[in-house]
Amino acid sequence: MKLYENVVIGNFLYTLGYSIGVKSKGKRMLSVVNLLQQTPEDERLADALLQFQGVVKLIEFKNRAGSLKKEKQKQARLVKILEHKKEFLPISRGIHWYAETNPFDSKCVNKIVPYLDAFEDIDSVHTLESLVDEISDEAMLEHPKILLSQSQAYLKLITSHQGSGAKKKSTTTGGLLVLLSEKEVRYLEYSNILDLRLTAKQFIDKTKEQEKSIMELNLKKEIQIEQARKRDRSYDRGLGL
Repeated sequence: MKLYENVVIGNFLYTLGYSIGVKSKGKRMLSVVNLLQQTPEDERLADALLQFQGVVKLIEFKNRAGSLKKEKQKQARLVKILEHKKEFLPISRGIHWYAETNPFDSKCVNKIVPYLDAFEDIDSVHTLESLVDEISDEAMLEHPKILLSQSQAYLKLITSHQGSGAKKKSTTTGGLLVLLSEKEVRYLEYSNILDLRLTAKQFIDKTKEQEKSIMELNLKKEIQIEQARKRDRSYDRGLGL
């Protein structure tokens, strides 16, 4: 039996969303869930880039039965990069994870460890369930354990060194910001998935600007329609209708 990564990722994101929804109790939250699998950023980052109120997670999902040659090369490059950038080691271990599935007939065994330890012979740090629980707990914190600026610096570091022609290649993948509350879900597009600096207040302000523009456009259309109706009525009266 082969359990494809996209099946695992889909269920993981579903349960993570459910867990965060339960724990947030309707509180307004800003979220980013970027599924990067088979996008231009997959090669340089990972399968999923998540952010919840400043909490950033970068997760690579793999099937143990599949070919891991390219992933081992990618991981080895990261280890070498951080040999000269040791200040990023605790950041990497806090936000960058490797989730490997090894399915059997009756259960799915997982190896979930920091990405730096992906191919070490060590025990799993998490199950899928405990990883979901930890991320959703962190998402409820007022201040993230790792500063957003540090997470962003780490992402920029690895994207500049990973992938074919990484240093010359600019980010081409956009993303969606999602504002969740008890009463609504709102989406806002942004052009660069590495631009994780937008705060909830900035999001709300930008959304209000969009709403104002839409309202002004609708009002303009209504005025034009009313003016056209007045012209039609004047024309009809001129004909004695």
